[in-house]
Amino acid sequence: MAIQYGLVADDQTQAFLPLVPDSTVRNLLDDQEILVAGAVKDGKAAGIMIFRKDAFSVDIQYLAVAQDCRRQGIATGMINFLCKIAWNTGKALLCSFMAENWDDPICRLLTKRGDFTMNETGDYICRFPCGELKDVRLGAQDAECNIEFFYKLPEHVQNSFIAHMKEDNYEFVRGLNEDKDTMLESLCLCVEEKGVVNAALFCHSQDGDVVLSFLYSKPGHVRSLMALICRLREMLVKVSHKLNYLRIAAVTPESRKLVETILPGREIVGKFYLACWDMNTMGD
Repeated sequence: MAIQYGLVADDQTQAFLPLVPDSTVRNLLDDQEILVAGAVKDGKAAGIMIFRKDAFSVDIQYLAVAQDCRRQGIATGMINFLCKIAWNTGKALLCSFMAENWDDPICRLLTKRGDFTMNETGDYICRFPCGELKDVRLGAQDAECNIEFFYKLPEHVQNSFIAHMKEDNYEFVRGLNEDKDTMLESLCLCVEEKGVVNAALFCHSQDGDVVLSFLYSKPGHVRSLMALICRLREMLVKVSHKLNYLRIAAVTPESRKLVETILPGREIVGKFYLACWDMNTMGD
């Protein structure tokens, strides 16, 4: 039976969810800007592609093929389906993702097609052994900072900060929702003054590691951020015998510079890539 490709209606989504990790499922259900395309073979869900569409572009967020349906061209078919949508609407087709290196399956897939231009963004995920954090030297002190647990702040202060971040950094808010169930509230710290969050950091758990997923400081409050990092280091050193690695998402120029300065011995475990489809090849 031929493989069928198409958009997945809300009442059909449930059949495709087993192909998607739990965190992505929550994002899929909660984010109204997300659309879903799927592949069906023999009446069963064979592949899923989650993408975001705005006024200018279509951005692939996630792609997966059922284990027993791989190596049958289904991933290519779903990408071709989305290429047609981009072509018909005049939008750019993008694919942003993280991979270990250029030999990763998604890198090889897009490179083999020949109609995507792909580059490393410079952002990355790195890790550092928690047992070695005691040897990391940081100059800042937190004595003059009012360090609080973010999730112990009054609800209106939390909501005000999240609303501000939604305007300034939507990806942060989306990530916060995705990681909600694995968030380590005792390691989500902030510097607050008169109801305003001047600096913050958020951590969640992943496969036995602590992930420092987001750093923030208002202009002029870098010292407050360094104070938070110092406090986090102290907290992790105390329980380092129970932990494997501290993972850090270095996804802004500021965070990359900070990580490279304080953790020169870090291990990069994943890099971020951006691929852009060349719509001029549609007629080839």
